[in-house]
This record gives sequence, C-alpha cells and structure tokens, in this order.
Amino acid sequence: MSCDAKRSCAMDWLTTQFRRKVSSLTTRVFEVEIEVKVEVRVEEEEEEEEEDEEDEEEGEGEKEKEKEKEKEKERGS
Repeated sequence: MSCDAKRSCAMDWLTTQFRRKVSSLTTRVFEVEIEVKVEVRVEEEEEEEEEDEEDEEEGEGEKEKEKEKEKEKERGS
C-alpha cells in the first residue's frame, strides 16, 4: 500500500467516525430539545390547572359572599 493509499484509507476512516459522532450528537440534541419542550408544556398545563383551581375557589368564595348578602337583605326586609 502506498503512502497516499494509507492516507486516503485513514481519512475515510476518520470521516466515517466523525460523521457517526456528529449523527449521534445531533440525535441527542433533538432528544433533549424534545424533552425540554415536553417539560415546558407539562409545566404550562400544570400552571393553567392551578390557575383554574384558584379561579374556581375564588368563584366559590364570591358565590358564598353573594348568598350572605342576599340573606342579609332578606333579614333586613
């Protein structure tokens, strides 16, 4: 094998190894990106649920206040 052939073979091997590594890293980046997006969506959904629960609790408190006001009006009449 001549010197040029050895270099060519080594370069092919290195190129193949480099492409495999880049492909592996690219796949990992996409996996992490997907995981982050999923986590953000889950957190947003949890926050929305908490806000909905708080709104419902506030709504119940307002309903109770309205009922008390109506009772006071009836007593005052």
